[in-house]
Amino acid sequence: MSTTSYALMEDQEKGSSRVPLDGSIGSIGDPPQSELTEPFNGEHGAGTGGAPSFADELWGVFKSPSFLAIALGYAAYTAVIMGVATFGPTFLLALQFFEKETQADFAFGAIAASAGFIGTPLGGWLNDYLTRGLKESDRIGKSAACFKIMVTTTFAATLLFVLGVFAKSVWVFIFLVWLAEVLVFIPTASITMSILLTVENEYRAFALGLSTLILHAFGDVPSPIIIADISSVWAPDCGAVTACCSSSECVPTCCNTTAIAVSSCPTSEQHAIISPLCKDDNHGMRMTLLVTLLWLLWAPLLWGLAYSLSGRRI
Repeated sequence: MSTTSYALMEDQEKGSSRVPLDGSIGSIGDPPQSELTEPFNGEHGAGTGGAPSFADELWGVFKSPSFLAIALGYAAYTAVIMGVATFGPTFLLALQFFEKETQADFAFGAIAASAGFIGTPLGGWLNDYLTRGLKESDRIGKSAACFKIMVTTTFAATLLFVLGVFAKSVWVFIFLVWLAEVLVFIPTASITMSILLTVENEYRAFALGLSTLILHAFGDVPSPIIIADISSVWAPDCGAVTACCSSSECVPTCCNTTAIAVSSCPTSEQHAIISPLCKDDNHGMRMTLLVTLLWLLWAPLLWGLAYSLSGRRI
C-alpha cells in the first residue's frame, strides 16, 4: 500500500473521532452540545424554574399599580365606542337629522369608517414620533408618550362630541362627530403599548388577555344594555315600532303605525321603524347621547392616574 493510502486512512481515523457517541454528526465549527442546550435567561426570565402558574401570572400583572387603571380606562373607552356604534343611526333619526334609516346608517357608517382609516395609523405614527430618540430600555419615557396621547386625544374628543350633541345643523353635527371619532381612534396603538410597557416581559401576553377580559366585562358588553335602559326612561317614544309601509323605498314617510293598519298589513309590507312620536322625545334622546359620550371622560381620568403611578413600577 502506498504512502498516500496510509495517510488517507490516518486522516479518516482522526476524523472518525469527531463523531459523537450518540451517532449525530456535526461540523468542526459547531459549538459544544452544552452551549446549544443552555437555557436562556432574559431580563425578567424565569430561568430554569419552569412556566409561571396562573396565580403567578395574575400577581405579576396586578402588582403593576398602573395596569388596572389602564384596563378600566380602556373599558370606559370601549363602552362609548360600542354604545355609539350600536345606537348611532338611532340617535341621528331621533335628532331629526335624517328621515330614512338607510340614510342614517350610511352617514354614520361613513363617519366611523373614514375616521378609523385616518385616526388609527395617525396614532401609530404619532407614537413613533414622540418616542424617537428614546433608548429601547427607556420604558418610562415610552409609557409617558403613550399616556400623553391617550389622555389628550380622548379628552379633546369628548369636548367635540358634546359640542356635536347640541349642534342644530346636520353638517355641523357630522363634522364635529367625525373629528371626534378621528381623535378617538388615535390612541388605539398607544393603549396596547402602555399595557405592554407597564408589566414585566414574561407577563405581557397575559396582561393583554386580561385587559381584553376587563374591557368586555365592564365595557362593550354592558354598554348597549345600559344605554337602552336610559333611553327607555328618558325617551320612551323613541323605540322601534312595527309599521305598514306601501314601499320599502319610502320608509318611514309612507308608513302607518296604527294598530288597525298593522293588523291588516301583509308581512312583506311590514317594517320596523322609529316611532313617529320620537320627535316629541327629542330632548330625552339628546340627553341620552350626552350621558353616553360623557362616560368617555373616565378614560383620560383613569389614564392620567396610570401615568402618575407608572414611574413607581416600570
